[in-house]
Amino acid sequence: MDYKFIISQVFGMIALLFLYFSFNKNNKHTLLLNQSMSNLMFALSFLFLGAYTGFFSFLMASLRNIIFNKYNEVPNYIVISVILVMVFLSLLSYNGLYSLLPTIAIIIYTYSLSKKNKKKNLKNMRLAELTAVLLCVTYDFIVHAYTGLLANMLEGIIVIIAIYNYDIKKKKKMSL
Repeated sequence: MDYKFIISQVFGMIALLFLYFSFNKNNKHTLLLNQSMSNLMFALSFLFLGAYTGFFSFLMASLRNIIFNKYNEVPNYIVISVILVMVFLSLLSYNGLYSLLPTIAIIIYTYSLSKKNKKKNLKNMRLAELTAVLLCVTYDFIVHAYTGLLANMLEGIIVIIAIYNYDIKKKKKMSL
């Protein structure tokens, strides 16, 4: 194993810890701060793997969280600006169709994150996050980001449980 691969996995483990802390916070500011740190660590993990689209995508996701944390509902011009920068960086680092996966994932989640927190939007956020997780799992596997793969799989399980608890189970109770 080369040292870059090992350093990458260490950054991925640190990112996983920040991600864990973010799921245990019920405060938007603290949650987004922890997710920003997690995204930054994942970005560094991808950098050491030479997976530059993942690096740029997760770096932008970290910056996005810091920017979005300042708003209750993010103005459209900021959402569009963030997405355009993500697309530009993705095009700069394009390395085949698979390299588009993290950009698409983060754009989907960025859009859902930008909307005001209403009950319907929470359901859409969970679905957007699950879609993003599936795209990132594929990318992680291809670029050998094993700690990222583990983190995304755990995140996917957590999101599926949340979808069941808040979207499916509640719907069943309402129809009884």
